[in-house]
Parts: sequence; C-alpha cells; structure tokens
Amino acid sequence: MRINIKANGPDEKRLLDYFEEMASDMLVEKINSGKKTFAGCWDYVRGEARKRAKNGCACIEDAVVYGWATHYFEEDDIKEKSGGKDAKTKKVEKAEDSATPERGTEEPSETESAPEEKKDGFIDLSDFM
Repeated sequence: MRINIKANGPDEKRLLDYFEEMASDMLVEKINSGKKTFAGCWDYVRGEARKRAKNGCACIEDAVVYGWATHYFEEDDIKEKSGGKDAKTKKVEKAEDSATPERGTEEPSETESAPEEKKDGFIDLSDFM
C-alpha cells in the first residue's frame, strides 16, 4: 500500500520512506486515515528524545526513533497537537511582543548584560532543535 499523507522537509521524508518500505498494510491504513501527520509524528519523536536527554543532549538509535514513530501512528491515545511547530513559534513570538516595552518608554538598565557570544568552534545543540 502507498502512504497518502505529505512529508514536509527531510526529517519527515525519512519517516515517509521508512513507512513506505517497512509498514504493514494495517499501519499504512492508520497513517492514511488522516488523523495524524508526519509533522505531528516528528514532534512526538523529538519530545521522546528530549525526555531521554542529559544536559540537553541525546543520542538515539534509528530503531528506537522508528519505534516511536510507529507507536505514534498505532496508538489512538496519542493526539496530534493542533497547530504543530508553527503554532508554538507564534505563541512564543506573541509572548515576547507583549513583554517588550514600547520604544521610548523605558531606558535600558545599566545592570542588563549583553547576551554571551559563542566561542569559535562551539556548537550549541539547541540550534538544531
């Protein structure tokens, strides 16, 4: 059977390729039901990885990731988050906008410090999440 839901981006495409090759007909039917998306699946997988992270870092084997993805589509109890990643981003932006004072109403405090600069060669793993 062929999977009918769309994959956006390389991460979701990897999941699509995996399921098209490995999924049973019953699982493909659940995926094609339209109740869940690959974006929601990827959010679920990232959430599970975060639970295992130590100091913001986690190494997860492919088999475990694909197991989480399969579990996501098999279990009706796992609900698709409404809005996905874009809704979270919009909520954060909105919260930041409301916390920002209007221009000219407040002067910066002398005790405020500038953000720390990254050292050459330093990679922050949160940039990839």
